[in-house]
Amino acid sequence: MLDQELGTCRSVTFAASYVTALSQRAISSKTYLEEIQMVDETKGSLSGLSEDEAMEFHGVFMTSMMGFLAVAAVAHVLAWMWRPWGVAW
Repeated sequence: MLDQELGTCRSVTFAASYVTALSQRAISSKTYLEEIQMVDETKGSLSGLSEDEAMEFHGVFMTSMMGFLAVAAVAHVLAWMWRPWGVAW
């Protein structure tokens, strides 16, 4: 009996805190129109980067990725030379 009462009490407490959190979120959240205006201000860029910044980031990213792939390829070749896999002996 006591367990049922405690469970009910916890459920009511959780529900009350959930409703409070939802009402605070509704009060503090931006309206849909304000969110659309923010997207328009960034001129469609989701990252907030300018065109030049995005191009620079892309260049660094691609260079880093090519370097990583080169190191991974060399590591795989060396590992295969040490212990070949996929070869039927």
